[in-house]
Amino acid sequence: MKKKNNQNKMNIAYLSRNIDDDTGHLLLKGIIHSAKQYNVNLFVLAGGQLGKSNNSIIYKLIDIDNFDGILTWASSDKDEHIKFYDKFKDFPLVSITLKIDNHPCITIDTYSGMKTAVNHLIQHHGYKKIAFIKGPEKHVYAQERFRAYTDSLKENGVAINENIITRSYEWGYQDGIDAINELLVEKKLKLKDDIEAIVSVNDNMAIGGVLELNRMGYNIPDDVAILSHDGRIEGKLMTPPLSSVKMPFLEQGKIAVKTLLDLILSDQTTLKVDILTSKFEIEESCGCNVLSTKNREHQTFDINLSDDALQFFKNKKNKNIKECDSSALKEKIIKELTFALMPYMQDFFITDDIIRDFIAELLYAFCEDIEDGASIEFLKKFKDILTKIIESQGSMEIWQDFISILKNNIFSNFECEELLIRSNIICEQARILIMDLMQKSFQKRISESERFFNGIRLIGNSLFSANSIKEMLHILIKFLPNLKFKELYISLYENPVDNYDKLPEYSNLILAYIDGTVNLIDNNIKYKTKSVLPEEYLKREDIIQNIIVPLAYNKIEYGFICIINSTILRNFFSILSDQISSVLYNIYTNDEKNRQNIVLENTLDMMHNKADIVSGESQRISDRTEDVSSSMEELAANIRQIDIQVKQIINIINNAVNTTARATEAIQLLSEESNKITELINIINDIAQKTNILSLNASIQAAHAKESGRGFTVVSKEIKNLSFETMKSTSIIIKTIESIQKNAGNTFEIIKLVVENINKINNLSTIIQNSISEHVTSTNDIANKLTETAQGSKEIFAQVKELALKKSLNNE
Repeated sequence: MKKKNNQNKMNIAYLSRNIDDDTGHLLLKGIIHSAKQYNVNLFVLAGGQLGKSNNSIIYKLIDIDNFDGILTWASSDKDEHIKFYDKFKDFPLVSITLKIDNHPCITIDTYSGMKTAVNHLIQHHGYKKIAFIKGPEKHVYAQERFRAYTDSLKENGVAINENIITRSYEWGYQDGIDAINELLVEKKLKLKDDIEAIVSVNDNMAIGGVLELNRMGYNIPDDVAILSHDGRIEGKLMTPPLSSVKMPFLEQGKIAVKTLLDLILSDQTTLKVDILTSKFEIEESCGCNVLSTKNREHQTFDINLSDDALQFFKNKKNKNIKECDSSALKEKIIKELTFALMPYMQDFFITDDIIRDFIAELLYAFCEDIEDGASIEFLKKFKDILTKIIESQGSMEIWQDFISILKNNIFSNFECEELLIRSNIICEQARILIMDLMQKSFQKRISESERFFNGIRLIGNSLFSANSIKEMLHILIKFLPNLKFKELYISLYENPVDNYDKLPEYSNLILAYIDGTVNLIDNNIKYKTKSVLPEEYLKREDIIQNIIVPLAYNKIEYGFICIINSTILRNFFSILSDQISSVLYNIYTNDEKNRQNIVLENTLDMMHNKADIVSGESQRISDRTEDVSSSMEELAANIRQIDIQVKQIINIINNAVNTTARATEAIQLLSEESNKITELINIINDIAQKTNILSLNASIQAAHAKESGRGFTVVSKEIKNLSFETMKSTSIIIKTIESIQKNAGNTFEIIKLVVENINKINNLSTIIQNSISEHVTSTNDIANKLTETAQGSKEIFAQVKELALKKSLNNE
């Protein structure tokens, strides 16, 4: 498969949310162990938890064109940030702890270890009231451990009491303190009465909880038993030591690298999930008497040697040692012992090939010494090997087991008393050597830690005096040689970043420190950020580990430190980056303040240069404002006069409306009276018609009476004439009245239209009046404000004049 950036070595990236605590430190040691063993370049990006830490922006350095594969321990739960891995769907990636779709996962079975621990409290100690301190709600391991707790209670017939289960906390010491206060203060539970034992989801919270219980005056395990999970060294050093489930983090890191390399070389995606086992280790915090319940002697290992090999050790009562000498047989024994002892030598920090050479060399020297009787080659070689292990920060305890294997399983087969005595002497001398070197190693580590952290303290004290990046770099250069770094590089983004989604395309390398040689880059080296460093600094065969730590302060990202092939000291990288980050924050903040001061100074200079112009303009503005103010006052007076006149017009219109209303009523009455006259005339017409008929009847009767009716005929004729005239007159009257009614109706309609128009005029007049009233108010306000503005302009004029005068005096 084609290698990226380097033809002979693969580049793999490790995304780590923590390299300081026990878990992160052990994982990193295991990963570095395998990186050395398989000769690959390792880039460790310590960016915190993906999406939840601002520092996780550094994970965006990952570019598939620059790397062959990725290890990630940056995520602990499946939230929206898990989408970060979508772009690596078809790229070799191995996850540690959290299962990510389409990628292998190296995880640990925390369930069985925690269940064993809770079973121990119930079955061995008889506890039933067992509280539980919960971890983050979505964390895989936190979920497993809580499920183990509840399952253990159920299987042992113990009722689950929700009241003695805390809410979810994070992983820190303070969370453990808060959890104890939740149980004993907030919920007011009593130890022994309500709680007999407490199970913590991890050691950090358990340690914080123990400290809080001690502060409250309680004793562990007399008042309450406690056990936890993770098996941290800090827990073992407590009083009493913390019973806890130990996690194989070192092995997890080693296997993760091996799995990734297999994935890269196979050139295919595998959904393999490796599950490692955890182990419950009993100490005193759960209430056990460790001396009586735990075997403190070194373990006895079962090693099966061939009969030929055993024959070498069994002299069958033959006291002549030389008769047992056989070079071929010794080589066979060494080969068999090396193969048998290899599985017990895997936990310290050297490669398998070195282990094989160590064991073969030691066994051969041991055999020579017990045969010679005076030689001390074994102890010399053993000391040399132990010294190398100390220098590589390997485990010393395993070599006590190595001596026990030699003594109890191999050389116990000697029947020759002289050989037994010699082997026992050599083994005891080896044990004394181990203890002596362990003590010296411990003292050396303390001394180195003190030196390192004293150096860090001195750097910190000096850095705070730096007012520029150049000053900061000169201070670092002064102290870096004392810290024994092999290589250290500082890169700054082109611009500080306060947004997780935006990684600057380019960065500037501002310092390169290589094997005591300092390269202060005055002009910097600009390069693409995703290259991590300029190509000329990375294209080397000797690079194995690159620790990349963000430079960030107050949620602002400035760049990163890259430390190559240097010894890993817990907390050291983080402390150094924090110090540099805080200095960068001060420098950038001061730079911004200086820029603001320069702008202010330039502004003052401009104001001084333009003071006369501003002063004159201010005076003119003031004069013009006063003129406008006077004009506005006259305008306001005119509008007030118009307002009065409009009010008079509205009064006249209102009177007209009232008059036309009365005329309308009169016409309406006239029409009604005309109708009544018409009715009377109709009655008269009816009487006239009847009179006419009566006159006709009278004429007929007079004709019948002849001479005697002659006079009646005359009367009848007059009556007829009168009736006719009456009908003729009423007809004329009706026509006249109809004409009057018609004209009255037309007049009514005209007056009605007049009334409607007058009402419209009245409404419009009202609107005009309201508008004019508003204008009166507005013009009054404008006039008042212009008066105030005129006064303000005078004050501005005075202030500007005074400012110009002060500036002039300062310049003098």
